[in-house]
Amino acid sequence: RIHNMLSALTTVNRNLAGNTTMGMMDAVSDSTFGVAMDNLMAKYTGKRTVGNDIKYAKEYLNAAKNSAAMAALCVELDIPMDYESKYSTGTRNYSAAAGPVSRFMSAYEKSLKYALEVTDKFYEGGTIGAVGESLRRLGEKSGLSEKEIAALARKAGARRTFKEGRRLSEANMALKDALNYIGTEDFGAGDLLIPFARVPGDVAQVGVDYSGGGLIEGFSEIAKVIKDAKAGKEIDVYRQRKAATDFARGVTGSGAIALFTALAAAGVISV
Repeated sequence: RIHNMLSALTTVNRNLAGNTTMGMMDAVSDSTFGVAMDNLMAKYTGKRTVGNDIKYAKEYLNAAKNSAAMAALCVELDIPMDYESKYSTGTRNYSAAAGPVSRFMSAYEKSLKYALEVTDKFYEGGTIGAVGESLRRLGEKSGLSEKEIAALARKAGARRTFKEGRRLSEANMALKDALNYIGTEDFGAGDLLIPFARVPGDVAQVGVDYSGGGLIEGFSEIAKVIKDAKAGKEIDVYRQRKAATDFARGVTGSGAIALFTALAAAGVISV
């Protein structure tokens, strides 16, 4: 059932469209409102955690190609990649060295991995490359170590490809685990009813982020960071970046909603 769902052309198209759209929207919002809010917090924390990554298209493409090539090699060798796939396809269940049916199914599984996981790695790797370069170009004023830069870039890559693991996806995972008490050791009610627990939750969370709710939450996070920094507390760099980029998502989404509402009211577009 899971393989049938994943192999549908609509799933592949939605994955590509989602990764493309999210990558572009986040790059724009992070590089504008995110940078502005990060600059504000830096006056109190002494660190910069958001750079203008939209400028580094060359670095994005180079890193994306390298990442996809490594992912493709993993597919060809049938070895796990270095992250948990949001689609949980795992390694192949059928051998390419067995009978004709097994060889056919192995080829089918391999094509599925190329369509979903290798393309995911393209977008994720590109984001890691561009975000990392944007932070390195800040130089000493960022106050970041190379280890911190690498960690922030990886987090950004996961965030823009719906693998961040936010509140709604964690709630889905908890529900799936609870439902799996009904069933066998290998397959439970959770596997049947919620085959993909993380993806819907992360997608829904993005919808919240790009709204007034996200704007309010981001502003609250920024205020808390500044308050703690003023009190002399050490601020985790990811916490600062998340506050800035959450606020940026909220501003961008709220602005887009207001724009389309005004256009609809003026009769320019119909809804």
